[in-house]
Amino acid sequence: MKVCHVFHCTSFRAPMFALGLAAALFASAASAQTYVFLSTFGSTGSGNGQFRLPEGVAIDPTSHNIVVADAANDRVQIFDSTGTFLAKFGSSGSGNGQFTNSNGVAIDPTSHNIVVTDDSINERVQIFGPAGAFITLFGSFGSGDAQFSAVQGVAIDPTSHNILVVDSGNARVQIFSSAGTFITKFGSFGSGNGQFDHPFGVAIDPTSHNIVVVDTNNNRVQIFDSAGNYLRQFGSNGSGNGQFKNPIGVAIDPVSHNIAVADFLNDRVQVFDSTGTYLSQFGSSGTGNGQFMRPAWVAIDPSSQNIVVVEPGQDRAQIFALQGATLPPTITKAFGAATIQVNTSTSLGFTIHNPNTSTLTGVGFNDTLPAGLLISTPNGLSGSCGGGTVTAIAGSGSINLSNATLAASASCTFSVNVTPTAVATYNNVTGNVTSNEGGSTATASASLTATAAPVLPPVSPTTIPTLQEWALSVLSLMLLAAGGVALRSHRKRG
Repeated sequence: MKVCHVFHCTSFRAPMFALGLAAALFASAASAQTYVFLSTFGSTGSGNGQFRLPEGVAIDPTSHNIVVADAANDRVQIFDSTGTFLAKFGSSGSGNGQFTNSNGVAIDPTSHNIVVTDDSINERVQIFGPAGAFITLFGSFGSGDAQFSAVQGVAIDPTSHNILVVDSGNARVQIFSSAGTFITKFGSFGSGNGQFDHPFGVAIDPTSHNIVVVDTNNNRVQIFDSAGNYLRQFGSNGSGNGQFKNPIGVAIDPVSHNIAVADFLNDRVQVFDSTGTYLSQFGSSGTGNGQFMRPAWVAIDPSSQNIVVVEPGQDRAQIFALQGATLPPTITKAFGAATIQVNTSTSLGFTIHNPNTSTLTGVGFNDTLPAGLLISTPNGLSGSCGGGTVTAIAGSGSINLSNATLAASASCTFSVNVTPTAVATYNNVTGNVTSNEGGSTATASASLTATAAPVLPPVSPTTIPTLQEWALSVLSLMLLAAGGVALRSHRKRG
């Protein structure tokens, strides 16, 4: 049985990573960094939002959701643009929608289908809908067309929608249609132009359609045209600028066309222009924010240009922003009470922050409430946000902010009252918060639980006596009184 992860593959990983985890750590030689640390998410485990050897990563260009192949947990997890867990799919096995090592991942920009390579025993590629529903699969173990040995990275051409799959053990790249039909292949084993020694990552430039492949054991990156014809290469073995120690993942910025490469054993990410000229690097060896312990896969958000770096060495992902770029506003939200009775009200508050040293204009977002959760009557609107318009119609299920202006480093807060109409747990996620200068990425989430109203004990009905009953009662009282008087008189005579 062959089991492959970034850290371990009995079929070829031992010679590939002869330096091992005990190898010397290589520091970044350049002082300038083009990207700055923003945030991190993930930890070791199998719960929601946790990882065991995370590998492939991709970003949906519309929702900006981050999709991570959680390899040793045999699943795929979906996060929002800030790293908040949203959903997961997959389990261990060889059935449809199951994995024996979820590995590379890519997202079709039109259909938003998620394509995942399934390494180790299964040696295949699976296609899922945007929410993780299984659609189809293709591939099997072997060396023929549409067969794989240690299948790794995957990429999708945004125009043709062809799927490119790195067939690492066979030292080649195979190209399939969007339905998984084999089209062609390129590459062979070796160190010459167009040859590979266990390639891993692959990316496609959305404009030129050039194909960029990380040639891991040759410590270089090769560039091919859309048909797989060799164009050029860059990189060599070492820890200097533009050199690599077993590079793994690659991503292309669709705005600048720069190429980002995860330099695995050098614990850094290097950035090159579209021709392979070295530009900069970021990261160093360590476990702190902005540091790496074996960064393996990278993805770039086409709107914000943020880079997400996945670290199997620390079971986490880190998000970096382009230095000097205008960042989108951030947003948080919270219910005033986490649990209330059905048909009662609580506040729902929002805080929007400008993380930049310059003003943001056109700030806004829309929050569609879950079914059964409505804006109260009256809506209880309190606070404001940068002169923007807050729309929260009583009895509706939508809250909207538009055209707000936030000064540098400024924040604003407002709230409305909401009412649950049914017993349920309401998980509420806002739409992306946007601005004219910083683009659109951040969302916020909060949960409210509505419980049933307490049941009061039944009240016994009051019986009103009839006239006859009243008369009998009065007569009884009079007889008792008369008896009492007679008794007192008798005692006096005695």
